[in-house]
Amino acid sequence: MTRLVLTLAVATLLTLWADAQTAPAPVLAADRLRLLHANRTLLEELLDRGVKLGDAAGPLDRADECRRALGTLTDAMNRATEEPAVDADRVAELTDHLTELVQSGLAPTLAEARARVRAGSPGAEQLAKIETAATTELTAVQNQFLLDPRLARSAKLKSCQERLRDAAGKITPKE
Repeated sequence: MTRLVLTLAVATLLTLWADAQTAPAPVLAADRLRLLHANRTLLEELLDRGVKLGDAAGPLDRADECRRALGTLTDAMNRATEEPAVDADRVAELTDHLTELVQSGLAPTLAEARARVRAGSPGAEQLAKIETAATTELTAVQNQFLLDPRLARSAKLKSCQERLRDAAGKITPKE
């Protein structure tokens, strides 16, 4: 009998606890429209970059298109961090995209270009420019995390800064 009463009491408490949990607020149509508008331009630009990447003739052209896609994402990151109220989730999402682009696109493409381009050739000069531009863009985004106190306070955004630093390290060749 005691076991039955105890089981019912625990079940009742669990039911009350579960009922007290708040469900996530539904996304309002206005919020969905705002998010669609914010992402539409970015998606269009990245789609255009993807098409140009597919049309690229060689590893240098592919590396340049990957670097341009990186520029598109860093511009979006700059816009997201310049807003009066920084949306940490958006910044984290953009960081995911940036790091994935570097790891899966830019770094392997640069490695392939390095293997095919001879030192002293015009291609080597173009490769160095691509590497410098990509590193500069990622460093600028990282510095924004250091200089903006709103970004420095968030633990989620500190993680983003570390991931961006790691991604920047994958661009330059290991000597």
